[in-house]
Amino acid sequence: MENGENINKNEEPEIDFKMEEFEYSPEAKVLREKLKSLNRKDANLMSNKIALFGQELKEKHGEDELHKYEAYRLLAGSGDRKKPENFDLPGEDSIERFMDSLEEEINP
Repeated sequence: MENGENINKNEEPEIDFKMEEFEYSPEAKVLREKLKSLNRKDANLMSNKIALFGQELKEKHGEDELHKYEAYRLLAGSGDRKKPENFDLPGEDSIERFMDSLEEEINP
């Protein structure tokens, strides 16, 4: 034992797993319902399109940046409990815009 420390190798270190919890925004709740509805109509198309769009976003923005957006977390099924900084990405990377285009494709 170094420096007179008493180390019990059978004891697990104490780790605080407490995470910040937050309430999803009203916009996120609407987006979640849209995702669920479209998935019920065409799960294969949804999963393929979401995977491709998600990959494009990751390549363009990086995963750490994307997790700052509530809409991305819903799309990716992220379990992160820390409150996101923003709702959606701007412009052509908007998840709401992407979902609207999927909705038009599934419900012509």
